[in-house]
Amino acid sequence: MNRIITFLCLSFISVTVSAYEGLPPGIDPPPPVSPYDRCGITSLTSGFPTTAYAQRVSYCRNDLLFPCNNKIQSDFYEWENNNVAKDKQRRTIIATYNEPPRSNVDTLMYFSMGQYFSSNDIQASNIGMCDDWNWWFDHNDTTLANGHMPIMPGSVPKLVATNGDFDMESTFIAIAVDARFNYDFTLPNQREIIQAHYQWLKKKFYTENLKFIYLAGHSRGGALVTHLAAKFKEESPEIPVMVHLYDPVANPDNQHNELGTQLNTYPSKVYNPRFTDVSYWAWLSDLENTSFETPEKRELLYIHNLLSGDPFIGSFFEFLSHKVRAFAEVNSQNLSDTKGSWYKQSWLTYSHNGMANTNDVQRYNELVNKHEEFTPLRERTMEPIAECKVTPSTAEGQYASVTFSDDGSASRNGTNLTYSWYLSNGTTRTGKGPFTTTVFTPDNTSMNHTFRLTVTDAYGNNDSMTCSVFVSNYDSDGTCLEGSRNCLEPAL
Repeated sequence: MNRIITFLCLSFISVTVSAYEGLPPGIDPPPPVSPYDRCGITSLTSGFPTTAYAQRVSYCRNDLLFPCNNKIQSDFYEWENNNVAKDKQRRTIIATYNEPPRSNVDTLMYFSMGQYFSSNDIQASNIGMCDDWNWWFDHNDTTLANGHMPIMPGSVPKLVATNGDFDMESTFIAIAVDARFNYDFTLPNQREIIQAHYQWLKKKFYTENLKFIYLAGHSRGGALVTHLAAKFKEESPEIPVMVHLYDPVANPDNQHNELGTQLNTYPSKVYNPRFTDVSYWAWLSDLENTSFETPEKRELLYIHNLLSGDPFIGSFFEFLSHKVRAFAEVNSQNLSDTKGSWYKQSWLTYSHNGMANTNDVQRYNELVNKHEEFTPLRERTMEPIAECKVTPSTAEGQYASVTFSDDGSASRNGTNLTYSWYLSNGTTRTGKGPFTTTVFTPDNTSMNHTFRLTVTDAYGNNDSMTCSVFVSNYDSDGTCLEGSRNCLEPAL
């Protein structure tokens, strides 16, 4: 029953949340107000970095007069493969802002809006979305498959794209405008959706090339990116992950206990120390023992959780169901607190919606600083790339002269490489080459002669590649080559 009441309460927010007037005066300045009606542009023709390419995961090929003839978009089969319901697919909108070739990507950035309620949703500059984004891409028109969407001037994604601290030839950026990761979806539904987002992101890069992941989310989007961060650290703990959370909302009921939150335990609440009003608090999470339960997962991880604890659904609806709040990991009354080097939480005085518009320049500078701190640490663990060549690639005869050499091997961390060779005849060489040697092939045979190059950087990371030459010691008619020594006479 509580689940039904909570769902109805959250649905009602669609007509109330955008009118919420905010909080009593606090220490922090009010969130910035965007002067950009519809992002201040009149056309979507300019492309990057002004706009992003928005896509609905699946859409209806017919209008609403008939049952939906659903078609999934070619880039989003992860939702179909994970059995995400068709209606949830059609409500999922992802805007790709910058997409280099997969082989170029060394930095991944994914922003997630909060749970979608109505076309009156306010701006979210930390996520990149201006108010009235729905004007450009009608969320309710499920026959609308693709379109362009403006990125808010001065927002964190726009700063990433234009300030020059990140290389746009190797940085993938996308925004989950509606991640469709709703508060009261069943736990199996939520797991399917998390897996779909995760698998979609994974195909945008090659793990061996990736140096840095940045995730940011407001409200339910904050819960989603926390789950995604845990999955990235589970599978690839060597890759640094930074997360910005803006009043992230987790479901603490007994069916979910999301991110370690629990409805009926003590202590279960963390109060905002900036307010004497005790209605501003967050559910106590337990990330350290659930999502990031091993030291390996917490290495090269930084989560900054910015909180208000605003009771944004209102006291009447909270009376009907359990309270909907953000989550906090540290139970203290400090304005800012940390847990190890991997987690920080800061209390602010914004409304829940205002938390999506905290100081963009501060958030951006923190992102730049962590990128500069983490990337060299990742590079120290990245294997170099070995490349070799042998000329010619084919030869004939008992003795063949070949040349082998390095062919553009590269270090991924800027340190010098050493070069070691092992030849199939048992001999070795050191250095880049070129080297020339003679290979022996017995009569009436053909064989590959191999040259294995191993390159090692200053941190001990290495990579190997094997090149070869194919040598045939036969005449064209299959008989022994004329002039070859020890050529056998045909049997009598």
